[in-house]
Amino acid sequence: MKLYTKIPNASSSAGDFIRSVGYRRYYVSADLASMSDYTAISILEDEHVPAPRWGDGFKQLMLPRTLRVKQAFRLAKGTPYPDQVDYLERIMNDEALEGSAELWIDATGAGRAVSQLMDEKNVPHTGLVITSGDHWKKVNSAEYRVSKQYLLNKLNLAFATEEMKIAYNVIDREEVMKQLADYQVEITKAGNITMNAAAGQHDDHVISLGIAYFAAKHRDNVQMSVTPLSWR
Repeated sequence: MKLYTKIPNASSSAGDFIRSVGYRRYYVSADLASMSDYTAISILEDEHVPAPRWGDGFKQLMLPRTLRVKQAFRLAKGTPYPDQVDYLERIMNDEALEGSAELWIDATGAGRAVSQLMDEKNVPHTGLVITSGDHWKKVNSAEYRVSKQYLLNKLNLAFATEEMKIAYNVIDREEVMKQLADYQVEITKAGNITMNAAAGQHDDHVISLGIAYFAAKHRDNVQMSVTPLSWR
């Protein structure tokens, strides 16, 4: 593919160059826990930016899509479910997310009760029910059923290939890295591959990040609010 270094400006004719428009959007995810455990929350930035280069046909090229963990932290143990809902709602309304975010939660176990509270408060969200096996299924626009194995295999691959990266200022960065490193892969007698946290260790951040990554990869073709990005 030919690359053109000429940069279009106000004097360029409209037919000379075809500008591309990128986007920035966010996925807020939560591994919701019972009152005796932590709820882990992640914020994943999904960005696709136009490049300052033009290819064949004078169409503007795009830089590689980037997935960056902007934040990962926990709520205090014992945080009541209504307070968890309020906290997530405040995050979604934060101007830093530019009105271009979706909320995804673990709707398994305690998460189902929180999901019901969100429905009552009209807090838009998508519930992800974690299952056994190695597959996923879309139940409807507000619910997915995804196996833990599928979720974690894809997350592990995303970090291994650097498709997904963690910002240095993430609150729980050290704990996130520890959980990723401590995850154990085992092969059962039936030949199935399982991934679980080491005995006595938490996996809340890993699950939350897995949900965010799944959302980013499986909502590509769905209309959602985004912040348009253009190169100038």
